[in-house]
Order: sequence, then structure tokens, then C-alpha cells
Amino acid sequence: MKKVFAIIAIAGLMTACNNEKKTDEAKEKMEEKMDGMKEKMDEKMDDAKDKMDEKMDDMKDKMNEMKDTMTKKMEEAKPKM
Repeated sequence: MKKVFAIIAIAGLMTACNNEKKTDEAKEKMEEKMDGMKEKMDEKMDDAKDKMDEKMDDMKDKMNEMKDTMTKKMEEAKPKM
């Protein structure tokens, strides 16, 4: 029984040590996928930033409009006080 386990262990070790080429190929493929994913994430983050900037500009414009309206109303109300 010990001989069978020894043979299986040796065969497993030889198989594990013999696949360097496959590991390198898999590593290269994984790096390519990760690079592609990084580029997509960068694009999405840039798009999100642009949208947020647009919304902030819109909010600033609305706040300025409100400020102008309030200033006008205050000026109209001064003579009545």
C-alpha cells in the first residue's frame, strides 16, 4: 500500500513540476484580462466624474438663479417696510 501512495505522490509531483509553460500562459492571459478590466474601470470612473461635474454645474446655476430671485424680492420688499 505504501508503494502505491509513493508512486502516486511521485507522479503528482512530476505532473505539478512539468506545467511551467501552462502557468506562464495562464499568467499572461490573466494579466491581459486585468489590463482590459482596468481600462474599462478607468473609463467608467471618468464618465461618472463627468456626469457628477455636470450635475454640480447645474446645481450651481440653480443656486445662482435662486439667489438672484431672492435679491430681487428683497429689493421689491424694502420700500414696503
